[in-house]
Amino acid sequence: MTEQETLVSRNLVTGVRVSRDWSWSIPLIVTGVTLALLAVGRLAIGLEAIGESQQLDYGEPIVYGTAARLITGQPLYQPLDRSPFTVTSYTPLYYVLVALGQSVAGPGFGPGRAISLVAGVATSLCIAWLVMRHARSIWAGIFAALLFGGLGFSGTVPWFALYRVDVLAVALSLGAIVVLDRGTSTGHLVLAGVLAGLAVLTKQSYVAATLAGTVWLWSLGPRRAVLFGGIAAVLAAAISLAEELATGAFVANAVVANANPFSLEQVAVLLTLFAQTLFLPVAIASAFVVLRQPWRVVSSRLLVVYWLATALSLVGVAKFGASYNYWIEFAASTAVLATVGLWAAARGRQSHSCGTVGRVLTWLFAANVLLLAPASLAATARGLGGGAALTGLQPANHAEFQQLLDFVRTTPGAVLADPADVVVLSGRQVLLEPVIFSIRERQGQWDPEPLARRICAGEVSLLVLGFPMDAVARYAPYGEPWWPPRIMQALQDCMRPAGQRAGRFLYIPASS
Repeated sequence: MTEQETLVSRNLVTGVRVSRDWSWSIPLIVTGVTLALLAVGRLAIGLEAIGESQQLDYGEPIVYGTAARLITGQPLYQPLDRSPFTVTSYTPLYYVLVALGQSVAGPGFGPGRAISLVAGVATSLCIAWLVMRHARSIWAGIFAALLFGGLGFSGTVPWFALYRVDVLAVALSLGAIVVLDRGTSTGHLVLAGVLAGLAVLTKQSYVAATLAGTVWLWSLGPRRAVLFGGIAAVLAAAISLAEELATGAFVANAVVANANPFSLEQVAVLLTLFAQTLFLPVAIASAFVVLRQPWRVVSSRLLVVYWLATALSLVGVAKFGASYNYWIEFAASTAVLATVGLWAAARGRQSHSCGTVGRVLTWLFAANVLLLAPASLAATARGLGGGAALTGLQPANHAEFQQLLDFVRTTPGAVLADPADVVVLSGRQVLLEPVIFSIRERQGQWDPEPLARRICAGEVSLLVLGFPMDAVARYAPYGEPWWPPRIMQALQDCMRPAGQRAGRFLYIPASS
């Protein structure tokens, strides 16, 4: 190894002459250690969640049941005006992958959650690689990955442990950015374009990598931008068109049915959570962009453009039913840019004003992380205590839940359930996705009468709820009824209680 190569290797480890000023070192060390505890706790919950038999999120059984269509030879995208009344909300890639997981590993939520967990780890590795490359520090890369893992995922169960599409889309998007950051040869552009297109094919709103890569490459030369952007766009459009031509229902499911109403009350709740966890990392990234102007360097410009493109996803928090999954990709890009900014400031190569701003934000960030740590670690401890803490439902052991599944599987006639995990895990179709079709009923896009008549005629032989029917009927988060009002009225009129099993409330036709 030459003397220059040795110096570069040493710089990668030390962070290139990071300042020995303890006013930088103390908050960075404290923040890094605390973030490590938070990230390890989140990962432990994710690993435990893989083995949990019940659903951990409302959308999990809907995605599961839709993916299971592929195993039985049914199309993913089906008309919304006939049974089953469910929406295939996303583009097809994740459904295909988890169907393959089901066919290999068998039924259950484990395969899909494992795919999400692997995608979460891959995303963290991409973040670490980008930061190590730009900050020239292994420690900076580790810090950025811990920032993402520790603050990017809220709630009892982190999103990377759910049977949901988002984290795979984020991993593919970050993969595209990593490839572009590595080089812009034809091979790099083709690979990055494929990854960006696959991100869109995982969830249609994940266009940030395509947008950012195209804009950045255009500054280097239109031909490169056209090649990269064209590959991503053609790949996503070709598969989407093929799905639409197959059943005529792709646009109705993945576009029209996703037009949920906005909820300002929900926005206030989610933005409060955002402020508690990510406001200061965003402030650090913003200060870095404004004060250090990293876009003047070609390679750093890609990170800035991608960060700005991912910020567009924050608009999605206004959709009814949205959660913090709408800022996971923004959290990832923020972790990259904020950490690069911190390490640049800590090297001492800035004006007095830049150094002052950097120190203040770094100390505030350390205090913020320390304040968040007790509640987050307590939630982790509760989650590791067992499945009831993870699901939020009444406690039920594995044997009891399996007995309930057997009962649902052998019950003749149609079955309605909320949570719907008992339906999909017993090998039955989800007959009704209540929340989406409640919205569609209110908007005049769905006629509930045919299903209501089936309920009152006794064709629905079993209703399984996580809470008593009266409580479910009253539940209307942010003013939106959880169940379609006409269907809930039919259930109240025509079904009667039939006891409890595994913590679930059972109802059967009143005439039986």
